[in-house]
Amino acid sequence: MEADHLGLEPALEALPPKPPALEALPPKPPALEALPPKPPALEALPPKPPALEALPPKPPALEALPPKPPALEALPPKPPALEALPPKPPALEALPPKPPALEALPPQPPALEALPPKPPALEALPPRRPRSLSNLWTGAAIRETKRASCDTSPTGPPMSFQILMNGVGNAFSREHYGTNFLLQKDDFLLAVDCPDSYRNALQDHAFEHKGEEVDVDTIDAIVITHLHGDHVNGLEMTLAYRRYVSGGKMKIYTSPEAGERLWDGRLAVSLGRSYNGETYDDLTPDDYYDLDIIEWGEPHKIGPFEITTRCTTHHLPTMAMRISDGEHTLGYSCDTAYDPELIEWLGDADFIMHETSFGPGHTPLDKLMGLPEELRQKMLVVHLPEGFQPIDELDFAQQGQTYTVG
Repeated sequence: MEADHLGLEPALEALPPKPPALEALPPKPPALEALPPKPPALEALPPKPPALEALPPKPPALEALPPKPPALEALPPKPPALEALPPKPPALEALPPKPPALEALPPQPPALEALPPKPPALEALPPRRPRSLSNLWTGAAIRETKRASCDTSPTGPPMSFQILMNGVGNAFSREHYGTNFLLQKDDFLLAVDCPDSYRNALQDHAFEHKGEEVDVDTIDAIVITHLHGDHVNGLEMTLAYRRYVSGGKMKIYTSPEAGERLWDGRLAVSLGRSYNGETYDDLTPDDYYDLDIIEWGEPHKIGPFEITTRCTTHHLPTMAMRISDGEHTLGYSCDTAYDPELIEWLGDADFIMHETSFGPGHTPLDKLMGLPEELRQKMLVVHLPEGFQPIDELDFAQQGQTYTVG
């Protein structure tokens, strides 16, 4: 009736009949019949291209996904260069998402993005040990089976003395201060060697003596083993500090050969002249220190300690030492080529510190690794080259650590 009323009946009569496939379709469900007509903007869209029409329907798992949030819908499409990239390999797809802290980091600056990749030879290198982690190396007293001679408690048992390890490196190490240490017994503090950046090392390690932080004016005396710079370069500033800042002279003990050359060969060029504001003064060793010579092989009393020395096989006359408090003994090789007789001389000590490094005049690490177990059990290795990693056979000394002899 409505079509006839509108005058459409002739037009409808002229339409071809519906194809059988359409006639066989079930009627639209009421829910679809109730939908509003498509808006004109959608009606005006071109039909899907044949390539899209030929795509299979979405799998049920994708159909069940919630719609994209508006923020993602508003993102621009990927650039063609990204669209052309191959898909991620399965191993990367399986990685967990970045934590929020990493996601919040700003992107790398363009200058870094433009850098070429590292050559394969550099990628294959092990990571460099950070300087601040150098104190994490395993030391004799840190192992689960602590040895009696390597108790690291700051005070230690009665009738003992402490080693304050202020540096463990060789002459060229950037990871450690040069090998030097202090011996603490009751109220007496004896330093052994004084390399570069001496006060810096003391400040970094914050050792305590008589309730105060150790500094150069806390030290009662210094033993200088030999005149190589990695053992004596800090002495100039230490003596100057004692004279001009804290006041007073230093007591120095060394070998006959080093004592003969200490002022003229090392210190005079810097400390031998001083300007007082009006005139220049010529200074002598007596203005800075009192020198006491330790004769080779003869016991020498220094505070509560008795020290006996032996000349090592090195480039300069160098003192290996046996240091005793009357009850317990520390054996220290100092710089030396491997010397079985020196090892035997040190072997009776309760605690041994032995050097290692490369080149003539130093002891290869494998020589120490081959020593009998009873020696290695009471030995710490010092004078470490850069990059040495912990090993099972021996313990490397840790700078900043306190060890107890006794």
